[in-house]
Amino acid sequence: MGWFAYALLAALLMTCINFGDKFVVESQVPNPLALIIFLSQFNLIIGVILWVLTGFATIPLSQGSWLILAGMAPAFAGFFYFQAVSKAEITRIVLLSQLLPLFTLVFSMMFLRETITVVQSIGFALILVAALAVTLQRTKPNIDSLEAVEPMWHVLGLMLMTNIIYAGALVLSDSLVEALVTDFRSLMMVTAYTSFGYWCGGMLLFVFVPRVRRAFLKLQKTTGLKAIAALSGVESIFVLRQFVVYMALTLGPVSLVSVVGSLNVFFAIIFGIVLTLWQPHIFKEDISRSSLITKFVWAAVAFVGIILVR
Repeated sequence: MGWFAYALLAALLMTCINFGDKFVVESQVPNPLALIIFLSQFNLIIGVILWVLTGFATIPLSQGSWLILAGMAPAFAGFFYFQAVSKAEITRIVLLSQLLPLFTLVFSMMFLRETITVVQSIGFALILVAALAVTLQRTKPNIDSLEAVEPMWHVLGLMLMTNIIYAGALVLSDSLVEALVTDFRSLMMVTAYTSFGYWCGGMLLFVFVPRVRRAFLKLQKTTGLKAIAALSGVESIFVLRQFVVYMALTLGPVSLVSVVGSLNVFFAIIFGIVLTLWQPHIFKEDISRSSLITKFVWAAVAFVGIILVR
């Protein structure tokens, strides 16, 4: 396959992950704070397996420390992300996730001394307008509801924190990852180190955030095999997506790969329609005609903004 096929597959997998997260939060692990610790434990297992498969490959301490630090970011971001997932439609979450390039650009200016062009400024504005429009949109909590949900400013705040953490880690580790990933074995090594980082981040949250600790201790004894299987499935797709993304990056330019990856905003709307009709008690997307048109319009605006920013 060429880079476009890998990038498109990565976008589809990311959409599956988003809706998988919603399924887990709504039906398997009802407290989003406890979910972070479960995922950190799974990442530890994945990290050990990949490290063994690489033959216990090691890298210099400074590089390894950066990779582990970068791996901690998804755990810290997950503290905010999973709370947002539990409160809002996944289509909103995916659209608000498009703020990531915006913050990546800002941090690149701050830490890498890159400059922003006029075209990028326009893209910046389009992404921000789309995010605000999605936040202000009044949607119905289910198909039969007559009442609309008020603007979700708290969800916007949670997703802002999620994107800020991800963007900071991306800027600080991007060049290191590109230098280390030269073949499939090195890709497994990098994934192993970042998985160890996720576990470290989860343990820090467990120790220093009482709400997270209480939530996990309360649910660990009642969480069944079905929930563990669902968590394992979602995280396995996440690991697979990482491999697919790196394959796309080795074959094509990063800017175009990122743009194709942002097509998941449209995939999310389509997935939302299908899953809401199939399992409306779990996936409570507003699939009224007016809402869908609005979502497609703002998804298109955000997508154009991402193209300009890239």
